[in-house]
Amino acid sequence: MMGKRSDLLSASVWGVAIIGAALIALLGALNAIPPVVSDLIRRGYPVLFIALGLMILLGRRMRFGNALAVGVSVALFVGVATIAYNRQSTQFREDYREPFSYALSVETLSLQADVRTWRTEIEILPSPTGERQIRGEFVGSLESLVTVDYRFEGGKGIFSLTESARNPVPLLESVGRGKLTLYLPQGIAIDGLTLQSIEGSLNLNAAGVNLRAISITMQSGGIQAIFSDIPGLIGDLTARGGKVEVTIPTSIPAQVALRGGGAGRPTFSAERYTLRIDNVLVPKGDPLMQLTIDAGEIVVQ
Repeated sequence: MMGKRSDLLSASVWGVAIIGAALIALLGALNAIPPVVSDLIRRGYPVLFIALGLMILLGRRMRFGNALAVGVSVALFVGVATIAYNRQSTQFREDYREPFSYALSVETLSLQADVRTWRTEIEILPSPTGERQIRGEFVGSLESLVTVDYRFEGGKGIFSLTESARNPVPLLESVGRGKLTLYLPQGIAIDGLTLQSIEGSLNLNAAGVNLRAISITMQSGGIQAIFSDIPGLIGDLTARGGKVEVTIPTSIPAQVALRGGGAGRPTFSAERYTLRIDNVLVPKGDPLMQLTIDAGEIVVQ
């Protein structure tokens, strides 16, 4: 009796597979289904044949063999899909470009920048001396959608850049990492630089840039930062999945509060700093810069 039920179920699966293949081919030819859905079905369709093979092997031989076959097939599909997407997501893509440039009027006394990225390497550099604009370019995957905005309010320029996922379920061949290059102007106060990244590292070169306040959070990735010799910076740098390495000019005494796993074993110059019992690096002179660093590995030089 169990064998007859197994044969009937196997025949049903074959029927569903054949009808489904024909229906998907027809809808795809008519462009009646979104590319993302078509891609997902096409890549997952072999699971039906794996399930059918396991049903033939297990259905007659063990109790709940058909259910086990379906469960194993689904688990296999999820595992292979996860590995494929993770592997593809490490590749840098250049399919999508989003350049931007905003001139700063003479009435612009300060600038505020807010950057939020997804799976992107970030490089922030100083603009050439005398260039009054904020500019840059995003290069990455077609699965990324970058929204850039700039407005002027009360003497302050307000810049924002947000990277988000273009599709809820990305096309496998379009998945990949991106790179954002951002140039900050010299000669104008940057009242606030806020950066939040889900996955990626940051290379910040602020030499010559008048940074007043920064807040950087990297969920998965490290931070390498070079600061300018202009005093007055207050900043928070967090790298939950990486290392933070900062370079501070010798002319700027800085007080650095250490947090996270790297607070107990920081690398620093004993000639410039003293490590207090509360994990704060204290400079030899009065501090002209204040930083808080939270990371698994911390280097201050």
